[in-house]
Amino acid sequence: MRATLNTDNRPSANLRAALHGWHERLPETWAGHFADVDLAFDEFDACSPKALPHEFWPTEERSAAAMTISPFKPLHDLSPAMVRVVIIGRDPYPNRAQATGRSFEQGDLVDWAESFTNPRRLSTSLRHIAIAATAFGHGDGWADRVGVADRPALRMALRRNRTGLPPPDRCFAEWAEQGVLWLNRAATFSSKIEQAAHSELWKPFTSRMMRVLALESRSRRVVVALWGGNAQQLARESWREFAGKGLRVITAPHPSASGVAFLASGNPLAQINDELDPEHRIAWTASAV
Repeated sequence: MRATLNTDNRPSANLRAALHGWHERLPETWAGHFADVDLAFDEFDACSPKALPHEFWPTEERSAAAMTISPFKPLHDLSPAMVRVVIIGRDPYPNRAQATGRSFEQGDLVDWAESFTNPRRLSTSLRHIAIAATAFGHGDGWADRVGVADRPALRMALRRNRTGLPPPDRCFAEWAEQGVLWLNRAATFSSKIEQAAHSELWKPFTSRMMRVLALESRSRRVVVALWGGNAQQLARESWREFAGKGLRVITAPHPSASGVAFLASGNPLAQINDELDPEHRIAWTASAV
């Protein structure tokens, strides 16, 4: 049989090909909730400033044991019934090697201390999340004592193994095991000028996710952390899902802002725990109680 030449030159062509049959890649516990949801490829094409298809990430990668990288990786971490917290980012990292599918997780890190020794290795967002987690594990006054933007002090704590953080390649998985869903509004990225197009592509998916979480919150508390203006816009777009349900919504500046701004109104990770039932609070570090 002669091979068929792909003549699809729409900006979304590669996305359409890679995400074809995406419903079948969802874990069984999630699949039924999205059976009637279609990704908005036509809206992506209408919003994209580019005329031809191009590369995007993350694309799906598997190891023998588990899903390692995927736009749907957060859903492989835990079932809807396990979700206690959802932390929403905007989109994957612009550096392909860093994007895993979980919001804020950086896939090219192996060691915290080495990452802080070379500030360019660690994203600003993850650096401030690590500071917040370390501060949480050391008590309320720790961030004030060391200074939230004081990288040398935090690096010293990391080198002396005083943070209690799991290794970078396990950290987000261990938080997910406790019920934290790390979700991006747009699960794919190609370039900054197409951020709006990717948001349109995933809007039906994200809207349905909010509905699923709202339904889950009828039986238990579910905290939605909206960090930054883009995430907070989601609350305005999905206000029907948030209103009158058991979802607890908390907001903070985006962690890519200065550490002072991110922690200006208290530790965002501690605020999440304040909204959870005591038995479901997250141990952000091994030393947290």
